Amino acid sequence: PAENVFVTAYHVVEDIDEIYVTLFDGRTWKADIRAFSKDSDTALLQLKGTDACPLPDPASLYAANLTDSGQVKTGDPLVVIGSPLDEGLKGTMTSGIVSQVNRCITIDDKLRANLIQLDAAANYGNSGGPVFNTSNEVIGMIIARISPQIGDGINYAISANQIEKIIKSVGNTTGINHEYKGPWTGITVEEFTPADIAANDNTVFSGAKVTKVEDPGRSAGINTGNVILKINDRPVTNCDDFYSILAELFSPGDSITIEKFSSNTTSTITLKLGEK
Repeated sequence: PAENVFVTAYHVVEDIDEIYVTLFDGRTWKADIRAFSKDSDTALLQLKGTDACPLPDPASLYAANLTDSGQVKTGDPLVVIGSPLDEGLKGTMTSGIVSQVNRCITIDDKLRANLIQLDAAANYGNSGGPVFNTSNEVIGMIIARISPQIGDGINYAISANQIEKIIKSVGNTTGINHEYKGPWTGITVEEFTPADIAANDNTVFSGAKVTKVEDPGRSAGINTGNVILKINDRPVTNCDDFYSILAELFSPGDSITIEKFSSNTTSTITLKLGEK
């Protein structure tokens, strides 16, 4: 609030010619997109003050605190606040639990990683709304839901830790429309198939199987067929773990260690993350 910056879902404002931010008391300002991330579907909005409508006094605004979403656990109670369906329902609150963490789903051909799955009611218009824990801290922001025709009570929020990374990436920069691009390993992973398990004496694998690799992963020593076991000592038990750990904890330019299994041997390599 000290900078009059607000967070919402990027798809809400992506194709809007004029953006307006309205506070709970009815005050309204035009806004620009200060920064955005297509990977995490997150946008930071910068209010635009005028002589007729000066920027609000930061002391008159209440900032919701982002908490460490890495501490969120399945079964944790939560509350969602938003404006579903139309203006007449603004400020609607629904409650539920965390159904699962570290979910990965594909939306419009783009992988969204490190999502919090929740069962609290969320409808068209809830996108960009906060998800709170019982300590009134923000653990995430609603970005998607599964259609009720397919499944009931399956909604997704981008994690607070990812939002925090985008806020920090702006830093002391000026201007608008800064794009935050997520970390890039060049590594594509998939889950193990029944055929993989059958070919290995029915042993159940833990890890993520590398099916495609480009730089920087290739130059660092990752090859197709390797199994990723850990990233910086964080266990990788499946594909969702692999993509979620990267999305939540790391940024382009960071160096990470990857523990891999290949030819009955475990080894560790160092990889400097690129930019998507």
